[in-house]
Amino acid sequence: MQAGDALDRLILRLGIRGSRIPLIVVGVLAAFIPPFLLVILGFFIETVFLGTGLPTAESILTLGPYLKISAEMIGTKSGLQILVILVTSGLSLGVIYALLLLVYYRMVYHFAIEAAVQCYVQAATKNEELAIGRGVSGQNFELAQWFENHIPSIRTSLFAWHKSWPRLAVQALLFLAIAALMNFWITAIALISIALLAQFIAWLSTRQRNEANTVSQKVWQYEQRLADVCRSIALLSTVRSKASAHELLNEEVKYFRSAASILASSQTWKTPLLICFCAVLISIFCVVLGIQLLDKNTNFDLAAAITLGIAIFGVAFSLVRLQKQRNSLLSARKVASEVLEFLDTPVPLIHVSASSPKRSLSLMERLLIEHVTLEDSRGRRLLQDVSLNLKPQQVVALVSSRAVESKTLAELMLGFGRPVSGRMVFDDHLLTDIDPEDFPKKCIWVSATGPLMQGTIEDNLRAGLLHCNMVDLTEAVRDVNAYDAVQAFENGISTLVTMDDERLNPDLRYRLGLARALLKSPALIVAEEPDVPVSPAIETATTEATKRIAEKGPLVVVLPKRLATLRTADLVVLVHDQTIVDSGKHADLIQRSELYRHLTYVRFSPLRDIGL
Repeated sequence: MQAGDALDRLILRLGIRGSRIPLIVVGVLAAFIPPFLLVILGFFIETVFLGTGLPTAESILTLGPYLKISAEMIGTKSGLQILVILVTSGLSLGVIYALLLLVYYRMVYHFAIEAAVQCYVQAATKNEELAIGRGVSGQNFELAQWFENHIPSIRTSLFAWHKSWPRLAVQALLFLAIAALMNFWITAIALISIALLAQFIAWLSTRQRNEANTVSQKVWQYEQRLADVCRSIALLSTVRSKASAHELLNEEVKYFRSAASILASSQTWKTPLLICFCAVLISIFCVVLGIQLLDKNTNFDLAAAITLGIAIFGVAFSLVRLQKQRNSLLSARKVASEVLEFLDTPVPLIHVSASSPKRSLSLMERLLIEHVTLEDSRGRRLLQDVSLNLKPQQVVALVSSRAVESKTLAELMLGFGRPVSGRMVFDDHLLTDIDPEDFPKKCIWVSATGPLMQGTIEDNLRAGLLHCNMVDLTEAVRDVNAYDAVQAFENGISTLVTMDDERLNPDLRYRLGLARALLKSPALIVAEEPDVPVSPAIETATTEATKRIAEKGPLVVVLPKRLATLRTADLVVLVHDQTIVDSGKHADLIQRSELYRHLTYVRFSPLRDIGL
């Protein structure tokens, strides 16, 4: 894939290419107004500042041989009316131009926003597809690049580019046409001069940069040598004589002064040489312009010269802006290539054993993980040779030196990711024998925030479950120690809550998430614990809720953030460098594992905050 067409291919992939058509139409319409305003300004200058008074009905205003206007052409016989028409026309076009730009910029911004939105949507879809085969955390690196760099870069680049293209290109062509109509040869000479000046500046910059890079390295070396001699001159006087030390100092000063002078001269000749070059071009231009102004047969006066100068400036300004936006677009094209590469990542096939029919997921006896290795969609190793034997009614805490490793292992138990080697067994059924659609029904994820959606607490607990009655809901809320907190609200379980409702502390959100998971009678619950609570009583209530849920049957796997969870867990699994290095009770691991002691102190010990 070439970088040049990557952005266009991405826009086509996002399905927003058609929305550029009205945007282009409005941009082209807006591009016509500044050149017309310039013509009106030229006629105004011709009339007021350079004329002999108000034009008469027989007056003909000219800007060169082809741009002319008379009272008869605009249907009026009053010179004053010509002035009024020029001013009101300019004012009207200015207002229309402002409104068109407002509409145009909003359309461009909405186009860029829609591109970003579609990037997010397609990233989420691709992440969902890849998660089944390669895990959720395995895609986090890709998505982090997307969300932090790629999508914002594409959005800002699309906004900047479409704000300029094709509007400025059409505007430059119209300014060029007006300048040519006023005087073709002056316009040609001016454009050739601008092109030569641009090439000369580019040549100067390249040469100066090359010379500066070479000489700067020498200057730095000589400066370091001089600094070393200055620091050690007293010691050098003991090795040699004092005169020899100062002779060495003077020698280093000479080398540094010579190299620095060469660098200074390489950096100072650019501006004077550029001024001389510009002076030559301007002199040639002034001679040609003067000849045209002195020639009475050309219909080219000072008003036309001013108008032509503004037109040429408009051409140069539009082209410079386009070039600047084009340079910024090149980086966006490179980003678009990476985005397309991610979107085109093939989804790994989920191999289901053909020797037996698909089975429902059950976890009555064990969850066995034997020598499992997992990779992400780029082939990067996430887990290596992991073995673990878990049983229902256990609370298992996963601790790792890198959070992505413990999260990947937990997500693997939820059915996200297919090992490239090893096997997973739920009771007596291999992972490949289990219906993939059964995992979301039997394996439940609980985040640190629940998560809770906008609606009543009852709606959040039901989460689509139609068979739950109020007795079941109340019992689940009691099991997670949330009944009293819920009843404290004015409407109890019917209280309307939002995603960021400040009335719900983090632990209450988390426990309501546990209650919702319990209502689905899951085989496995994976829970991301919230941060340290505001009081020991709240922490104790959450820890007891986790233990009580496990006693009801499911295997509960916790990504802990609290020391109390580690102390009460039935099993703590220590993951390091993509594999399980130890497992056991918290007290046993504290005794035998230096790595575990370090991690528990850094992440969980309250003493770290007071420097003990």
